[in-house]
Amino acid sequence: MSDHSVDVSPEPATSLQDWKETEIGSVFVSNYPPYSFWNEGAVKDVPKILDTPSPSEDIPLGLYLHIPFCRKRCKFCYFKVYTDKNASDIRGYLDALATEIENYSQKPRFRGRCLHFVYFGGGTPSYISAKHLIEFVDRIKRVMPWDRAEEVVFECEPGT
Repeated sequence: MSDHSVDVSPEPATSLQDWKETEIGSVFVSNYPPYSFWNEGAVKDVPKILDTPSPSEDIPLGLYLHIPFCRKRCKFCYFKVYTDKNASDIRGYLDALATEIENYSQKPRFRGRCLHFVYFGGGTPSYISAKHLIEFVDRIKRVMPWDRAEEVVFECEPGT
């Protein structure tokens, strides 16, 4: 008999159990590039890369915008989402995200470049108000236009 036990807790997508939050170690929670590719040297290189112009304007540039707000947690969702935020909280998040994009847009790597694709994911981007969305999009398009983008994706939940 081994002293090691195996966790046999069900995953949210494969059980009928209601999950209120995302657990560490969930199989779908990830980032790109995967953390396994990161090391101390790679992290130190990020400022240098951001301060270097893009090697080619022909390299497509895309932007993922994470909108982590939902009216409820879906059983299949593995992502960090909030179901208890009000309009003021959402506005604060969108303002901070827009400010971050404005700051990055001034870096040599991105300065003057247009977006080829934009992906609004989450959470449920369709949960935020049209007023907040319009203000947010207008701010981003001023610094990283996407009028000629090949693809703009906006995740929606039918209830919103």
